[in-house]
Amino acid sequence: MKQKLSFGDEYWKPNKEDERDIWNNFPLKYFKGIRDKKIIEIGSGYGLYLYYFSKENDVTGLEIDKERVKESAKRLKDLKRKIKAVQGDARKLPFKDKEFDIVFCHGVIEHFDGSEIAIREGYRVLKNGGAAMYSVPARFSFFVPLKIIQKIIDSFFGTNLWRCGYEKSFTPWEFRKMLKNSGFKIIKFEISEIPDGMRYPFVGKMLRLLDKPFWLLGIGGRFMYALCEK
Repeated sequence: MKQKLSFGDEYWKPNKEDERDIWNNFPLKYFKGIRDKKIIEIGSGYGLYLYYFSKENDVTGLEIDKERVKESAKRLKDLKRKIKAVQGDARKLPFKDKEFDIVFCHGVIEHFDGSEIAIREGYRVLKNGGAAMYSVPARFSFFVPLKIIQKIIDSFFGTNLWRCGYEKSFTPWEFRKMLKNSGFKIIKFEISEIPDGMRYPFVGKMLRLLDKPFWLLGIGGRFMYALCEK
């Protein structure tokens, strides 16, 4: 069976309602109103965030999965958006030093070994004074045991409950340390709560309720988001 290299955005379709809301929420809220910037999304998948960024910016998507590179380029061309789609590894970016104004990497570096190497590469291709946003899953979260349960069920019954392949999670201090070791200055650090989810919203609501005390302490939640500066 072929291993998936990229996850999560197969079925997106832009609509006016999404466009009104998406800039006010994680992870795009940090870049609301940006224009005339040179942006790279590392791990761009099928192009969901490329679509929104490309309206008024020069955008490049870096994706390891060859089929998704082709599909994202086709989708965005059909939607009259101009982007550059490039196949490559986040740990060895095929770009020169200080090439981009913004580095955007949401939910990517947890899916492979060498996460800090990927962050250092992002730092390398970012211009001095540029902004970067990285996000990773939180370790002390009620979502983690759910993930483990799904994987166990899949291994015994051949189901497909867990669809994101290999995924690590991090403590806040581990995540902060990787960013600082790579040279970044952390401007803002936030943690999102566990969402409802698309398949089983009631499970998400229950997990969020259980996880709330940990989230309030700054260690629970689903994703940690770090807005950084070079």
